Amino acid sequence: MFSTVFDLTFRILLGWIRLLSTPLSQIEAENLFLRYQLQVLKREVSTLPKFKPFDRAILSSLGLRLTRLKESCFIVKPETLLSWHRRLVKWKWTYRNSPGRPPITAEIKTLILKMKSENRLWGVPRIRGELLKLGIMVAESTIRKILRQNGFDPATHRPSISWWEFIKRHKKAWACDFFTVETAFLETLYVFVVIEIHSRVLVGIRVSAEPSSEWIRNTIVDLIGFEDAPGLLIRDGDILYGSDFKSRMQTYIEHVVKTPPESPKANAYVERVIGSIQRECTDHHLFFSARHLQSTLNEYQTYYCSHRPHQGIQQKIPALPIILLPTKRPRDLQIAKTSFFSGLHHSYKLAG
Repeated sequence: MFSTVFDLTFRILLGWIRLLSTPLSQIEAENLFLRYQLQVLKREVSTLPKFKPFDRAILSSLGLRLTRLKESCFIVKPETLLSWHRRLVKWKWTYRNSPGRPPITAEIKTLILKMKSENRLWGVPRIRGELLKLGIMVAESTIRKILRQNGFDPATHRPSISWWEFIKRHKKAWACDFFTVETAFLETLYVFVVIEIHSRVLVGIRVSAEPSSEWIRNTIVDLIGFEDAPGLLIRDGDILYGSDFKSRMQTYIEHVVKTPPESPKANAYVERVIGSIQRECTDHHLFFSARHLQSTLNEYQTYYCSHRPHQGIQQKIPALPIILLPTKRPRDLQIAKTSFFSGLHHSYKLAG
């Protein structure tokens, strides 16, 4: 069945092409035109004849060759005949015509979006200038369109930055905070924790029964020592710091940033460290004095910085690089174990 229909369609199409390519006189064209119209009329039973696509193609091809035939000889209007011819022309030009600039490749689009995401202060002219340095010619309107389609604001105003982006701009950033521990005699001790954000190194843990603004200042200065001072110190709004803490620290630290009220996430790194100290150390001990607590926290600081892998830095140890073993390990691999807090935690390393 399918082969029969295909063969018939092919023959009709071949006959139409042959008809268009064969030179005909006016009399021959008129005869063929009239005879084909009569065949259409004989085939139809209804009052108005229904033309099939092939009928329209034949009649429009022949009708445009006629010059002497009277209008009364046509069973269609001239407008209909011309509309059929326009449809034939439309079918002829099947490819899409896309004038204007050549399309931008996916690689260039990705590059534009990468430049915008990595340089949020750049506007459209700045991105276009950077592309010209690479030998890529792109119009500003095209760059603006690509940015808008992908959710970027092409305007050149200063965008807001995230808290982590602000911290990363400082090579060395510290964060500090307090937490309390109750002794066996119900004395409240204050623990001051300072952490270096990028490396997660515990800079210091200090204990005091009555901390003051002067004590906090002296503690931070003592932790700085002879090393390079941090460029940024993040602290919360605790009244222990005092109202003039920022001005008193300007000699040592360039930026002292106070977190907004009731915003613990703004100081999340030191909050996370405090949680680790409580879960892994202080919650499992009963302390009798500030000296007892300080010695225990000193041991935890050594364990945290030199032995404990940290999830926030891809399971690395904050103060030590990870030494990877070869794929083929020797059978007599010797492991040394170090205990902390009377066996509460252990650390493992290669012996020898």
